Formats: sequence, structure tokens, C-alpha cells
Amino acid sequence: MALTVTQIKGLLPGRHADGRGLYLYVQKSGARSWVLLKQFRGRRPEYGLGSWPEVSLADARKKAARYVELISQGKDPRLPSLQSKATTFAEAAIELIESRSQAWKNSKHSQQWPNTLKTYVYPSIGNLPVEQVTTGHVLAILQPIWSTKTETARRVQGRIASVIDYYNTKTNRSADNPARWKGRLSYLLSKPDRVHRTKHHPAMDFGALPEFFSRLAQQKATSALALRLLILTALRTTEVRAARWDEFDLDEGLWSLPASRMKANELHVVALSDAASDLLRQIPRHSDYLFPSNSGSGQPNMSESSMLLLLRRMGMSNLTVHGFRSTFRDWAGETTDFASRTIEYALAHQLADKSEASYARGTHLAKRRDLMNAWGGYCLSGINSEHVERAGDD
Repeated sequence: MALTVTQIKGLLPGRHADGRGLYLYVQKSGARSWVLLKQFRGRRPEYGLGSWPEVSLADARKKAARYVELISQGKDPRLPSLQSKATTFAEAAIELIESRSQAWKNSKHSQQWPNTLKTYVYPSIGNLPVEQVTTGHVLAILQPIWSTKTETARRVQGRIASVIDYYNTKTNRSADNPARWKGRLSYLLSKPDRVHRTKHHPAMDFGALPEFFSRLAQQKATSALALRLLILTALRTTEVRAARWDEFDLDEGLWSLPASRMKANELHVVALSDAASDLLRQIPRHSDYLFPSNSGSGQPNMSESSMLLLLRRMGMSNLTVHGFRSTFRDWAGETTDFASRTIEYALAHQLADKSEASYARGTHLAKRRDLMNAWGGYCLSGINSEHVERAGDD
């Protein structure tokens, strides 16, 4: 149960939970202090947040939320460089989301707001004081996704602008909003509707994926099996085409791709979902490769264009096979609470911070398995709903 101000005054000595790792320690002397208990890099340190009443209940919650956000990014909140007194963009965003959450009737808003900010915004400006955010920062966030994920980019732009407007209003700050569309970004980016008319998206919207995957499961071609495996694992075309059976450990649910087969030339271990493992057990073993040549040479024979041609036969000529990685990324970023680095490592993206990358490899396998199982369940939801409907008809 969350604490109340009235309760705090009468608490007996001991540790009292407020929720989400925040506790109030009450000493025998009557002194009260806030502490956050949160696991970080295999340990569970105590993060002191200050004494009560100097730090109020509301301020302790805000500070704890800020620390949790830093921890989710793999950063130690105790570092002096992160102890800025200026309100950061992430802090302002958390405040705005909390102020609006009760008014949101649609639960999707409560999920999508923080998820899109964690995915696209916080890595760039989350720790930056709001007053230091510039149009250049905003453009650096939006330009990479403006032409390929236009609708998502438009929402990101609007949410950045809303956070800055909230902060400016709260602090009586009269500065212009660097994320404002009219009269600012409108001069620097193409209008969203023009981007939609002039360029097809190479990636499928994740909302359409379950129905498409259901159709794909009805295809008998080998390329359909390969495409299903590619979607379920979020891997690249070449990595799936040349897959070898000795790379798999189905008992452990692992797929270990050697460095020689990876774009970044580093070993990548895929945490196989139950859906991916079930699919692999359906593929007959005729050689060392999953998709061997029919000539008997024992070499992989699936052409680079086979899966793309399959998409065209299914009426999806506006898509690319590689785009399904973006579909996975958008789904994970907008509808789940998985940390950004967990998602990035699932995509075999190399983390810039080498120590963080080592930590991700060592401890994120279980989290990535949870992520991929959630993705597998989402992919199969179209098939499962079909079965439910058919059973109901019978």
C-alpha cells in the first residue's frame, strides 16, 4: 500500500514500503529518511533520497522515478554527473505523464507515451535539462525515422513538444518551444501527409502483423518457413538463409550465430521463443543447413530474393523482408515495458558502451527470452484467434 502524509507522521521504527522500491526508514530516534532499493548490475544497493520532511513524499516519488529511469538505462544514479539540480527532460516527462494518466480513458495512451519516449527520446535527451534542449536535438531524434516511420515520428514530435510546453508553463518560462511544428520544424521537415503519399513504408505496421502471420503460416513454400523464422527471431535475411542445425540448442532454446555470420562480426545468441522452437521442430533435417540446396551439394540454396518474391506473391510488394525488424522494434518500443537495450540486443545491435554491452550479454538472456516469447505470442495471436472463432462456429 502506498504511504500517505498522515501515515508518515505516525509510523513506528522500521522500514515502510511506498511501492516500486521506495521505502521510508524510521529510526528509533524518530528521524525519517527515504531510500530506494533497486537491483543494479547484479546487486541491490540502497539509494539515499534524503530525509523527511525536507524531502516530501511527492518529491521522494519523483526522485525515485528518476533513479529507476536511469537504472533502466544502465546508469548509476549515484554518479555525480547525473546529480544535476536542473529538471531533466525525463523528469518533466514523468511529471506530465502522471498528471495526464488519470484522464486517459484509453490504456494504450498510458503505455505508448512512456514507451515511445524511452525508445526514441530518452537515449538522446532524457538526462538533458529541459532548458538545454534545442531544435538540433529534436531533429537528430526525428530525422532518422521521419521517412520510414512517419506516423511514429509525428507522435514523438508531438510528445516532445508537449513535455516542453508543460515544463515552460509550470516554471513560467517564456522561451520558445524547439519541438514546435508550426513556424519551426515545419520549415525543416517534410509534411507528414506528403511523406505518406510519396513513399511507401518498407516495414509492416505491427498492428497488421498477426493477420499477415496467419496468412503466412498457410503458405507451403520453404521461403515461407524461412520468413516465419526470420520474423519470430527478428534476424536479417542472410542470417536465416545460411542457418545451420549445429548452431541450435533446442533443449536450451538458444541459437548461437558465429561472428563470421554476423554484420557486426561478433557472436550473437538468440533467445528462441516457444513459437520459434516449435517452428524449428517442424523443419525436416536433410543436411547441415536448415534450407539446403536441392542439388544435394549440402549448401544453402535459398536466394536473397526468395522471401521478397514471396511477399510479392502475397500482395505485399510495398514491403521489404528487412522491414520486419522495424516492425518488431516498433511493437516492442510502443507496446511493452522492456528496456531499450534489451530490445536493441535482441536485434543484434551493438551497444556503444562496451561495459554496458558486456553486461547486456551476461544478464539479459532471460529478459530477451521473455521479450521474444511475448513477440512470438503476438505473432501467433492471429492464428490463435482464428482457432477460437472456428471452435465457436462448430
